[in-house]
Amino acid sequence: MRQGRRSQAHKIKSSKFKWFMAIIITTIVLTIGGLAITNNLSTNSTGSKEMIQLKAEAVTVQHWKVPANKQPMKMAPIDPPGPAAGKKVAYLTFDDGPSIHLTEFLDILERENAPSSFFFVGNEFPNSDKATYQRMANGGSVIGLHSYTHDPKKLYRKKDPTFIREMNRERDKFAEISGIRTNLIRAPYGSTYLTDKQIEETKQNGFRLVDWNIDSNDWRYGPGNSNAVYKKCAFTS
Repeated sequence: MRQGRRSQAHKIKSSKFKWFMAIIITTIVLTIGGLAITNNLSTNSTGSKEMIQLKAEAVTVQHWKVPANKQPMKMAPIDPPGPAAGKKVAYLTFDDGPSIHLTEFLDILERENAPSSFFFVGNEFPNSDKATYQRMANGGSVIGLHSYTHDPKKLYRKKDPTFIREMNRERDKFAEISGIRTNLIRAPYGSTYLTDKQIEETKQNGFRLVDWNIDSNDWRYGPGNSNAVYKKCAFTS
């Protein structure tokens, strides 16, 4: 009986030792793997200054302080050059503002070194001010236009659509109130609503039309449901 207990205790001790060694080996492997991954990420990651450069190069900063004589816009490159070449780059874009919470958005984006693109609606301009718009431009964010009314029944109607007129009006108004002139535009609900003629008119009026390839659908989810937005973007990218 005593010998059987001693044998059983030995087996338990041996089993614990094996588990202990397995944990140590696993920890070492994970540590080495983690260091390798960390090293790889640190080698390939992009610093905050480079991120601003990426942002500016990929879209070009489509706004500038309004000069005495309006200068022609440079065409943005089709493919991201410089640091962005050969890399997967995600660009954050926000439509329908400026929101009354714009400064809070900027605080977060600046803290995370993530300059972004904002497409404003003319009727919402009173929600912000010149100082905030200048802060955005100086911080590397891009400001674009998203129509004056955001009303598809006016913008895309068959008879006398207002799309081009609204973009021109909004461009001039934004330059007046902010000191910044932008030629970057985004069509409400997407450029698929535009006719070939309207798309050609955007070029003739000096605009650069920008769409998106991932829609977060954040408006579908209630407050505090950021995880749903994350999943929507992560699984469609």
